[in-house]
Amino acid sequence: MSFKVYSIVTKSLWTTILWALICSSTHAQIASELTTINLSSDINVRVPADFGTLLSSDHGIIDIDIASLLSDGTNWLGDIGGADIDAYQDPSDNCGMRMFSVDSTIELPGGTVEPSDLFDDFGTIQFDGSAEGIPGGVNIDAVSRDPASCLIVFSINVATELEGAMYSSGDLIGWAPGVGFSLYRADLFGVDIDGLQLLPDNRMLISTDVDFDFGDVIAFDEDVVEVIPSGVDTVQLVAFSPRDLDSSWISADVDALSAELRRQPGSFRWLAASSTAFENAGSVSITIERVGGTDGSVDLDWSTSSGSAIEGEDYNGASGTLTFNDGDRFFGVSINLIDDALFESDETFTVSLSNPSNDGSLGEPTVATITIIDDENFVFADGFESD
Repeated sequence: MSFKVYSIVTKSLWTTILWALICSSTHAQIASELTTINLSSDINVRVPADFGTLLSSDHGIIDIDIASLLSDGTNWLGDIGGADIDAYQDPSDNCGMRMFSVDSTIELPGGTVEPSDLFDDFGTIQFDGSAEGIPGGVNIDAVSRDPASCLIVFSINVATELEGAMYSSGDLIGWAPGVGFSLYRADLFGVDIDGLQLLPDNRMLISTDVDFDFGDVIAFDEDVVEVIPSGVDTVQLVAFSPRDLDSSWISADVDALSAELRRQPGSFRWLAASSTAFENAGSVSITIERVGGTDGSVDLDWSTSSGSAIEGEDYNGASGTLTFNDGDRFFGVSINLIDDALFESDETFTVSLSNPSNDGSLGEPTVATITIIDDENFVFADGFESD
């Protein structure tokens, strides 16, 4: 069972969000650009909608699309026996299905679920806390996955010993099958972490169980705070403040969160604006560089154009479509040159980039100039021709 609630976020809220993202730290740090943030509260809260106000339950997850300024509350799990969602991991990080934990023992199609377990949309347990040695009375309070390794990372509600090591409620604990538990990140602030989303570049989004002065910013217990490494220190920015949606959030606490970052497919340009080659070299190779992001697959067209060098006489004209796969940064293309016996001056042609797909963009330079040096006209210092 699910429901959707759409709401227009007010202009003042959008201004608040932008101000929080850009200006809430005295440090020269830029917050990650979020497209969607998903929150679960510990009490029923009101969610503004374009047709009024709707009540969101404490076992639902509110989906806020920042790009469209619409709020959408969705109960993905349906009836979970009156339990509250305690932790949530979104699958947008390409690390498998979404996972949840709840604050009390419930019966689901996949069996009995304890507060120390993680289960998927079908009620199947993906992490059995008691079987892995988590004592009774210990709940998983927040969960995410490392974006690089897909390691499960979570926090717990009370300090406890796991496999001979002590962990506090502010520690982030890693777990992998066959490996067990490890300290992923030590407690930074001395407060319980109620919500967690690990981001690239060692950043993370968190929500704490109490109002807290991070030094860079004072955050309410329902706020979502981005923690950014900065040398040996960290910088904190308020990424989202739910109380701006409705005053009912003032009495609420965020029990679970996840977020999706804006894709950064990058821009594409030639690594060098010009290149030279002797006409007897056989070919000339030039490289396309991808900057500003490497997210997703992007197709890119390229083609040659004659200048003083003529297609079919001085070089073989070429064109094509290249595919940069997710994570690719460089791609090389090669153009064949035609060697003739004529005495000529140096000649040029160009190679252009166009039509990046999937929100990719073009950078500068998009046109590379190739200079062909005539080998018949090239004379060494001793007066002998190069051929």
